[in-house]
Amino acid sequence: MQSVDFFMMSGQSNMQGQSEGPPEPPPKLLDGVSAWEYHYLSGTLIPVAHPSGEDIIRNGEALLLGAHQGFGGLLPDFASAYAHASGHNACYAHCAKGATTMAEWQKGTARFACAVEKALGALKLLEKEEYSVQNACLVWLQGESDGIINTGKDEYARLLLRFWQDLKKEVPLKKFLIIRVGYFHHFPCEPIMQAQEKLCQTQPDFHMISRLASTFTVENGLMQGETAPYHYTNRGYAVIGADAGKNAALLLKN
Repeated sequence: MQSVDFFMMSGQSNMQGQSEGPPEPPPKLLDGVSAWEYHYLSGTLIPVAHPSGEDIIRNGEALLLGAHQGFGGLLPDFASAYAHASGHNACYAHCAKGATTMAEWQKGTARFACAVEKALGALKLLEKEEYSVQNACLVWLQGESDGIINTGKDEYARLLLRFWQDLKKEVPLKKFLIIRVGYFHHFPCEPIMQAQEKLCQTQPDFHMISRLASTFTVENGLMQGETAPYHYTNRGYAVIGADAGKNAALLLKN
């Protein structure tokens, strides 16, 4: 039985993928290592590639969305870096939706239920295909919308921790890996960043795998600017995906 690591990739627009246009092909995987994305709607595993994700819409509500207009996101570069740094096969369930606050991810919402259903579908298919899951983690990139509505540090931390406690009762995940939110437009991000740091310092399941988003600017070509003030460029997604993927591998090795 082959082993595989599993990642539930969740959050809002920068996890969904909101780049400025068609991306370059991601780096190749390590020879002999596989990386798949689970598609819930077809019940299949497909090789990781751009665009990531799929649109899951129920009763007129967009619960989870794929990369906007089929453009770029961070998942392919994460997967490539993870493969090279770990040497492990990996499966990814893209469970993201732009413009969502922490309150909109809580248990009892249709979005929470849909994300759980998709993650469990991936794990069941891996079992059916006779793969043994070794590491199962959530990778989280979210917080811009909470900055916009001025969610306080303590309230954001409370909601994020409650989300995790409820999620791991439904899906057998072991670690919460955070890609820390960056600076964006004119809205306060510091309380969100502080909350994410606090949880990584005080909660044993929480681990920081990238802080690079706080270095992204329009001037260095990693943020899109006034037309899309919250979103990374394709280059930005490649940079942060590679950083997070490499650091996730190093964390799990240790």
